[in-house]
Amino acid sequence: MKKEKIYLGGLFALIVTLLLYVQNALNLPHTEWGLLSLPLLFIPSKQHYIQKSFERILGTLIGIVIILSLSLIHSPFIYFSLLALVVISLGHLSIKYRKHFYVFFMVNITLGIFGLGKFALADSMGAIKEMQSRVVEISLAAILVIVIVYIFMKLKKGYIDIEQPPRKVEEVSHLQFFLRGVIAFSSFLMIYYLFDNIMLQGGATMLTILLASSSIHKNPVPEIVMNLKIIVLAFLTVFLLKSAFPVNLLETPIAYTFIGTFFGVIMYQSLNDIKRSMFYRLYLVITTVVYAISSLSTSQPLSFGMVMGVFVFGIIMLFVGHHISQYVHQKIENKLQ
Repeated sequence: MKKEKIYLGGLFALIVTLLLYVQNALNLPHTEWGLLSLPLLFIPSKQHYIQKSFERILGTLIGIVIILSLSLIHSPFIYFSLLALVVISLGHLSIKYRKHFYVFFMVNITLGIFGLGKFALADSMGAIKEMQSRVVEISLAAILVIVIVYIFMKLKKGYIDIEQPPRKVEEVSHLQFFLRGVIAFSSFLMIYYLFDNIMLQGGATMLTILLASSSIHKNPVPEIVMNLKIIVLAFLTVFLLKSAFPVNLLETPIAYTFIGTFFGVIMYQSLNDIKRSMFYRLYLVITTVVYAISSLSTSQPLSFGMVMGVFVFGIIMLFVGHHISQYVHQKIENKLQ
């Protein structure tokens, strides 16, 4: 079994390296979108790796359709109000229809990227090109995973599926989730309006993802703590990669081999420690996002620190939103009794 996990880690490293070369050949503008898709799509299970890829593409397309529809609204107040309502409604639907959680999750991620970040009010041709680029990046990552994992399973006929344990979720009440969502979304809008900066808006976009992943739990504190640990570890990793070992200065083959190996080692850890599998996968996702949105060098420590500050601020707001919603919900329940 351990040998198979080593093979899978190496297989994932190969997929990452191939993706980087294809992105470079096609001159794709957002290599991070394909890279951060891979840890979430690479599920060595005969039942799930194709399904996950399909759901990621479907959720992205649905999110783009919603954003393009909302872009017809020219009032920022109405636009962001409807966007918040859609995000919160999708959260409720993801609770009710757990089997399709990942589709709703991907719709929310797409709304966060194109609706809240620098593409807000996405009515320009530039934004549409960015949307097309994201679909291409995700589709490319999905195709590589499907083809290479399929070939691997054909060659390794005695392969044993490595299933992730089901995540137990104690559902939050509709009122609690609504209050939590409003507080979290308001904090993201505050970041967006206060800081007219791509990096900080990118941070706000990432926080939308944290809302979608954390706020469906009745008690999201364990998820929040895990995300905080991941964020700190991700920023430390990026700091080292941009200062002590600047990957962007390496020759292309060496840089791609290093990145592929790094991803492969972390994926091996994810497969080897099933209980903490999501921790390692999200670590790869958030590290990729932080690397992409932070300054090209650490010669601007203030800029680097501000991006981390946005992430931490969002985590704190999720925590505050949970306790406020819990307090209000308890007060209302006491009055109704």
